[in-house]
Amino acid sequence: MSVTEVVTIAAIIIGPILAVQAQKWIERITRVRHEKKQLFVTLMATRGRVLHQDHVQALNMIDIVFRSKGLIAFLFKKTRTKELAVLEAWAELRDALFNAPAPPWTDHDRPSLEVLKEHQPKLDAWTSDCERLRNELLEKMAEALGYHFDPLTLRKGAYNPKAYADIEFAQIAIMEALKRVALGSASIPIHIAKAPDMDGPPIVQSTSPTPEKSKKERNPPS
Repeated sequence: MSVTEVVTIAAIIIGPILAVQAQKWIERITRVRHEKKQLFVTLMATRGRVLHQDHVQALNMIDIVFRSKGLIAFLFKKTRTKELAVLEAWAELRDALFNAPAPPWTDHDRPSLEVLKEHQPKLDAWTSDCERLRNELLEKMAEALGYHFDPLTLRKGAYNPKAYADIEFAQIAIMEALKRVALGSASIPIHIAKAPDMDGPPIVQSTSPTPEKSKKERNPPS
């Protein structure tokens, strides 16, 4: 058997196997990119409502979706570098979220207005820092996916109706108030708008006549 025949037989055997593996690699690359895109779209759509469940869930999925491994990470080193930038940006944001300024009061205390005013600047600075890191994360994700957004679009481009924020703040206020009542640090106020008039005439309740009584009234004895 000549060398040409051996090569031909090997190509016939190995060719379909390599074609199947190549198709699997293409499908995997397409699936990974689709997952990254869906994650990015979710974060962009909910960037004006950072307390939304979808936004929080998408953030927690970054470590899984933006972490290529195996042959994809070996062949696409530039993509891997951009993914590492996304993971670093998410790590900085996560660290900031975990280091929120602790309030100088406990659940059993009711803070005074002066204490709230003193704590508000710290809370505003933390919120601003988290917003900056969140925008940097979205910018890194956009670069990894081949999109381009200027910082102004990421910072000011989200439309969030005021009613949504009012509802979220109202729900938080209600839960905080109920928690204080449950812990015994607050009570539910009761106000009587108008006391009943005890000196007035008695209330006469009328009752419906029974069938037998109604029959006797209609047919009195002769």
